[in-house]
Amino acid sequence: MEIKELLISLIKIPSITSDLVINQQCVDWCKDILKSTGISSNTVNFANRPILIWGCNIRDCQILINTHLDVVPASSRAFTPKENGNRITGRGSSDSKSNAAILLSLEKEVVS
Repeated sequence: MEIKELLISLIKIPSITSDLVINQQCVDWCKDILKSTGISSNTVNFANRPILIWGCNIRDCQILINTHLDVVPASSRAFTPKENGNRITGRGSSDSKSNAAILLSLEKEVVS
């Protein structure tokens, strides 16, 4: 999946920080994207928050890159991505779902 498609899909997920169910669904969606490309991952819970780990065992990593998928509350229309030229806006588009989309699009390069 291309970065643009990944970002649009992530923006549509209303992963508000306080909604642990939706946050788990967002992590599961990312896990499914990784699985579709042959990358294994696992989910651990830390302070009741789902954490997606992929690429290596967290204790064996030499480099750790992280981001988050939760966002602050907003109206439902904030979760409708809008394209304006080469820009995509919507809740989480710059913090930090765009980072997640980039990492997911580079999964093979990041793991290698």
